[in-house]
Amino acid sequence: METTRRCQLKLLDDRKLDLSVNSKQTVTDLINEISRQYHLSEIEYFGVYYEENDERMWLPSDKKLFDQEVFKRDSSPPILYFAVRFVFKSFLWLQNATTVMLFFLSTRYAIYRGIIDTNDNTLFQLAGLVVQAVAGDYTNDEAAINIIKRVCVLPKRVVDRNISRRYCEDQIINHYKACRELVRGLCVVKYMMLAENLPSYGSHYFLVRNKNNVYAYLGISFIGISVYNYHDRETPVKIYYWRQLENLYYRDRKFSLEVHDLETTHFLSSSSIPTNVSAPETDDKLIDAIHDPSTQMSAGRRVPPTPNIKVRAWFTNSPQYCKAIWSMAVAQHQFYLDKRNCRQNQSLQINDLVRELNNSTITLTIDNMIPNGSLSRSNSASINVIQNEQIEADVEQLMDLMKTRKQHLESLLNEKMKDFGVICVLENQVSGGTPDDHVNINDSGIQQELKYHVVDELLNEQVQE
Repeated sequence: METTRRCQLKLLDDRKLDLSVNSKQTVTDLINEISRQYHLSEIEYFGVYYEENDERMWLPSDKKLFDQEVFKRDSSPPILYFAVRFVFKSFLWLQNATTVMLFFLSTRYAIYRGIIDTNDNTLFQLAGLVVQAVAGDYTNDEAAINIIKRVCVLPKRVVDRNISRRYCEDQIINHYKACRELVRGLCVVKYMMLAENLPSYGSHYFLVRNKNNVYAYLGISFIGISVYNYHDRETPVKIYYWRQLENLYYRDRKFSLEVHDLETTHFLSSSSIPTNVSAPETDDKLIDAIHDPSTQMSAGRRVPPTPNIKVRAWFTNSPQYCKAIWSMAVAQHQFYLDKRNCRQNQSLQINDLVRELNNSTITLTIDNMIPNGSLSRSNSASINVIQNEQIEADVEQLMDLMKTRKQHLESLLNEKMKDFGVICVLENQVSGGTPDDHVNINDSGIQQELKYHVVDELLNEQVQE
């Protein structure tokens, strides 16, 4: 009999799934099931993680779920999270509005949790856009404050470093008022444009220390591995681009890079980055460690570095954490290799993107819970992510909107037909007759046929847009 386990998966729209998984299923199977429910084609940007000591531990996509560390620990159902793992250049390179919406939700959560750093004023501005996207135009302070509490845009850490919570809420409300008449899609686009310019956007941070026991952060992203001072995660001290790295590996609690010495490590700005900060020194003992069969490397080469290659090393508090750094670095490097020659040929235009985001069925509120679901043994069972009630409500709302639009178009058409009749009368007075190809608008049958034909064409154009 096949073994099954229960787990809980939290989605980006704040909904939760109670799942039953079996020993044959991988993380990729889990992602594929969720992607089918979202109609998501760009699955390469997403992953699944669990939290440990406030750190995100990402699960290798090709590994079976039961082989993951989080499933081995105890019998209680693990809590997993579905989120964006890889970020490429700009969200405008994405080809699907659903992907953009999920990027928005993932970024919003990361900023709220402090995973993405931002100053208070930018956070207030971003929060105002979220409130506008969720609630529409401002009505009064009481309603706005209620929305701010519900959508979780004001972290406690921000309140603690300001005068009061009400002061922070007032700042958000001021930005919220400035967003008046912005549709949801435009709010999402403006939010992402602001967010992706934040220094820490797209980076995964790991706390490490060098051999002198000085703490620092490693930021791993699409461009490479950046080194940050412990108290500053905005300005990197050094960036090791992927093209500079010959190899990366870990052993026990030690994570190491082999860096080409022929290329000078890039400094972002000599005026803004201190020049007296040195990188961790080369650890010659690691050369001997490479020969140890327990050392995990990102390539098959197990020979000492050549003279033009230097080794940089950092230490962690546990082997599991060190492995997590190595796994993220390997995954981001592979993502870089897959995307480095990508060209922006089929990305969405801004106007099209805004329109599709407006029509997105992915909700932005936190009031959505769904029934328990399960994954079948054949990995093909569907997950009921979107409630039928929500779908029916969306359809009903759309039908009401279309009926209102039809009435408006019919009214406009009647006015145009009256103008057309006046033109026909004037032409008859000038020319002494009406051309044969003119429609007799006094014919009620032709008038009705023309009316509904034109209205249907206009409605079809609206639906296509």
